[in-house]
Amino acid sequence: MGGPAPAVPRKASPHEADPELTPFTCVECGGALWVHVNDDVLRLRCRVGHSYSIDGLLLDKHAALERALWAAVVALEERAELSRRIVRRLEGSGLSTQARRIRASIVADEAQASSCGS
Repeated sequence: MGGPAPAVPRKASPHEADPELTPFTCVECGGALWVHVNDDVLRLRCRVGHSYSIDGLLLDKHAALERALWAAVVALEERAELSRRIVRRLEGSGLSTQARRIRASIVADEAQASSCGS
């Protein structure tokens, strides 16, 4: 009831070659992309029906990568900040050995965030 409607098979044009599976995935749904050539026009299409030109897919993959990298940077920075707060509480409680161990993870998180964000 709440899911996507099943794909309706469409009739192939006499000028359309059989689709060929690619190693690429749909940016929108993650499904496999198939190459469809119709009248010498190449499109990549998933089972759901999302369709891309080669240039459009490249642009959409770039945008998805940018979003993923920035999400990783934010997650690493937030984890480092939470770890700093834990270190302060541990040091306040006299647990400096545990604080030192967590401080090392902060350095690693900040280095990873820096390399992702550059």
